[in-house]
Amino acid sequence: MPAEPPGGAAPIGRGGSGRSGTAVPDRSGPPGAGPEVYLVGLLLAGRRVVVVGGGPVAARRVHRLLAAGADVVVVSPAAALPIRESADAGRLTWLNRRYQDGDLDGAWYVVAATDDPQVNAAVAGEAEAARVFCVRADHGRRGSALTPATGSALGLRVGVLSEGGPDPRRAAAARDVLLAHLESGRVPVPPPGPRPAAPEPARSDHGEG
Repeated sequence: MPAEPPGGAAPIGRGGSGRSGTAVPDRSGPPGAGPEVYLVGLLLAGRRVVVVGGGPVAARRVHRLLAAGADVVVVSPAAALPIRESADAGRLTWLNRRYQDGDLDGAWYVVAATDDPQVNAAVAGEAEAARVFCVRADHGRRGSALTPATGSALGLRVGVLSEGGPDPRRAAAARDVLLAHLESGRVPVPPPGPRPAAPEPARSDHGEG
């Protein structure tokens, strides 16, 4: 993973895991072990999302969050050019300083993407205490959410996560194969149908809910 400018070694809560000292368990394990990952699509338009870190990984996450219409706040003493340009254009808020307890107040979703594991742990701990889902870019299973490999084809959004330990290259490869099959027509997909005028009774979990 590319190095990130640190979010900073600001005061960390008790136990080095946020203002309340909430420890985030390591959810790593072999494929099929433990509960499965629940895939969901977040509707983040107009909702506050805090990204701690300003390097290339953070910039990629910020790009997708802005595309989703999120109200993005970046906390980092340094930021990659795309983040600085978006801040200058008024598309996001950049707090040009180190992470501090309380920076997650009001957030619906959090990304910890610094190159300092202690800072990432502090961010994840504060998020855990506040019951806000948090992605840790350095150690996915020590956060409470994972970022899938995503892409779009034929009006469908595809997301892939690896089971057990994180394996982003494998997930990205599977995503690329799925998208290629969709775009080539090798996977028969019906055309988009009319949206129902009213919600229909739930019959099974097809996602999209």
